[in-house]
Amino acid sequence: MLNDFLITQDVIGFIRRYLKDENLQFPDYEVRLDAVLRSPSLSYAQWWTLLEDLHRLHPVPALGVAIGAAVRVEDCGVMGYLFQTARNLMEALACFQRFQRLIYAGSKAQVVLSEANEVTVTWNPEQGYSSQDSDALLLAGMMGVCRRISRNPDFRPLSVEFTQSVSPHECAAYEHFFGLNVRFGQARLAITLDKRELLKPIPQSDQFLHDLLGQQATALLDKMPDDDIFMAQLRNALLRCLHEGKPAAIYVAAEMNSSVRTLHRELARRGKVFRDVLRDVRMSMSQHYLADPSLTLSEIGLLLGYSEQSAFCRAFAAWFGSPPLRWRQQRWKS
Repeated sequence: MLNDFLITQDVIGFIRRYLKDENLQFPDYEVRLDAVLRSPSLSYAQWWTLLEDLHRLHPVPALGVAIGAAVRVEDCGVMGYLFQTARNLMEALACFQRFQRLIYAGSKAQVVLSEANEVTVTWNPEQGYSSQDSDALLLAGMMGVCRRISRNPDFRPLSVEFTQSVSPHECAAYEHFFGLNVRFGQARLAITLDKRELLKPIPQSDQFLHDLLGQQATALLDKMPDDDIFMAQLRNALLRCLHEGKPAAIYVAAEMNSSVRTLHRELARRGKVFRDVLRDVRMSMSQHYLADPSLTLSEIGLLLGYSEQSAFCRAFAAWFGSPPLRWRQQRWKS
């Protein structure tokens, strides 16, 4: 069921952002957050418990909404920057639907456009139901990020549906954030938006960067089993370290807030070794980057963590039996 599936550890950053913004200090709780970041994965059951325990420490109405409202683009990894660089929120939602498995396993969101020009994002509970605070954080986080990147603090959904019930004194907090049309105890989690609002241009749209991020996200997704968030996190960390010219395991483990020993142990549990994962990421990304005519061979080599173009060219020829320039030319001809 859903509680056994994994969720990205980026959500720990959401809690930390909220604690910082609210100037809240719970030392023992924060030690637990640190421990989660050092662990290789985070299950829904662990995540729900963290939210429940925070609610006991900080008993405010609609805590999930409050945490979600504080989420920033930079807290959301590659998905946040895909949103920010998209042409409009409609394109951003399409990215969310395509790459959601990089964030969580389990129930998948579906984006549906009605004849009334309404766009509804739904999560059907085939794998079971999530907690109310977790669902509220998800939808509030989406709305908060959309408001920030569109620079429209008044952007509201047409309606919101939650599967759980809440006490009457919490309803006001939900309506204050989402608007008046919030329903509880529904068969599915859903949010409905006005297509006209979604088609308005995003001020920070950057199609080149958006395409590059999309290539990275596609490569991560292609290599990730349905329920293995750890491997997605590893490849995401690898890409960041490659861009900084630091492909060694010690740097990747640090990027994941983990130890090298834990990294190697988790890979061994999956029958993998670090050098093979590094090679696979470089191989996959090299083809994605070469398909982009705006990138030079030197730039691609740097993006893959090579200090010299010649080292990249030798590696590519060993992988595919052809120099990268010839591979690119043949692709363009086909």
